[in-house]
This record gives sequence, structure tokens and C-alpha cells, in this order.
Amino acid sequence: MVHLMLLRESLKARLAAREEGQGMVEYGLIIAAVAIAVIIAIFALGPKIASMFSTAGASLSSDRNKKANFAAVNAREVLARVVSLPIETWNYLSQGPSVRHIGPMAQDFHQAFGVGEDDTHINMVDANGVALAAIQGLYQLVQEQELQLTVLEARLAALEARERELTLA
Repeated sequence: MVHLMLLRESLKARLAAREEGQGMVEYGLIIAAVAIAVIIAIFALGPKIASMFSTAGASLSSDRNKKANFAAVNAREVLARVVSLPIETWNYLSQGPSVRHIGPMAQDFHQAFGVGEDDTHINMVDANGVALAAIQGLYQLVQEQELQLTVLEARLAALEARERELTLA
């Protein structure tokens, strides 16, 4: 950075000494100095900017035409696996203990569902798919319980009606 500042001061002094203007070489040197400064800034700020965009969210491609080898999912089975999946709070080693996260470990997720590229990462597509399948499994359970409740309510109403008949007789 000091080298750039010296180069800039040198160019400035040379330009001030000449009254007839700048030649092509001087323009080239100015452009080169600016390009070097931009490259240094990109290298210095690049990771921070990339981190900003990576945490802002992402739109994942889910076009049916870009996929193959479809297979149905048993939502109740996925739900059972989610229920047995250890969910913990933790922090990344690169963050302080006060920065907490919640979720499964990639190894447990991979063992439970067998999806993704390896057992050290959880792909968001897979996490979303598991969550949606588990929600469908829960919905199926609720629907079954509502049907059972309706049947039991009808039986109870019939028994109460029969009891009233017997007490009145």
C-alpha cells in the first residue's frame, strides 16, 4: 500500500512539473496504479463481501427438467427418522461460544437419510426436502386422528342417546 502511495506522489510531482499536459505513458501509469489499487481492494474486501452475499440467502434450482431418477418418499418414515435425529445447539469452532446455532450434525443427518454428497455437509435442498416430507407425515397423522375422533364422537353420541332412552324407559 505504501508503494502505491509513493507511486501516486511521484506521478503527481511529475505531472505538476510539466505544464504542457500528460502524455500517453503518464495516462498508462495512472491507469495501472488505479488497477493495482482496485485489485488490492478486491483481495482485501472480497471474502467479507462474499460472506455478506452467502448469508443473504440463495435461490436453489428445483426445475423438474434438471432432475432425474425420481422416487417416491414415505413421509411417515421420514417423520420417524426426524423424530430420532439428535438436534443440538452448538457453535462453530471459528466463532465464539456466544454465537449459538441449532440443528443436527451432518453425520447424523447422512446416516438417517442417506442423501447429499458426503457426511460432513447438509445440503439445504435435502434439509428442506426432509422438513417438507416430515410435515406431510405429520399432516397424515393429524388426518387419521381427526377421523378417529369423528368416529369416537359418533359412538359416544350414540351411547349417550341409548343411555337417555334407557333412563326414560
